[in-house]
Amino acid sequence: MYLYLMRHARALALEDSNVQYDAERPLSGAGERDILALSEFMKKMEYFPHGIFTGPFNRSRMSGEMIADQLGGIPVHMDTSLLPGAGLSDVLNCLSGLDPDKQQAAMVILHEPDISYILGQLFHGEDGQYPYPIYSGDFFALRLDINNHKAVARTLSAFSPVITRCGDHV
Repeated sequence: MYLYLMRHARALALEDSNVQYDAERPLSGAGERDILALSEFMKKMEYFPHGIFTGPFNRSRMSGEMIADQLGGIPVHMDTSLLPGAGLSDVLNCLSGLDPDKQQAAMVILHEPDISYILGQLFHGEDGQYPYPIYSGDFFALRLDINNHKAVARTLSAFSPVITRCGDHV
């Protein structure tokens, strides 16, 4: 089974967004450009998930919908378990509808520090964090093996639009 993990793309600051609540913040122009760059990377690598799972925060939902549109209409599922504070079990629940024998893939869009803790568990089997910073829009393609309710991952590739687009900090 394949798991594509992503930290949502860059959002407008609350004071610049004309919204009242953090959960309502939309993507910034830079965040939208990051999604386009990531989508091109995913096409080149032939990473086409069978479904995209997002939490209800606007920046996560917008990230998932833009990627789905760029990749040709992949279904997007909003799941309240993917709110900030989501854990590995929440991610694995999103994958429960996939058939591991068919080598299917799912994309899950998360917040930080949740994605750091989830990657730490997948690679180290413990509650430590992933040892490197994870920027908005960062993407990880993983090969996931699940045995006896334990998941272990191997990295296939990673992509960081913030690093790739160095200097675009708006």
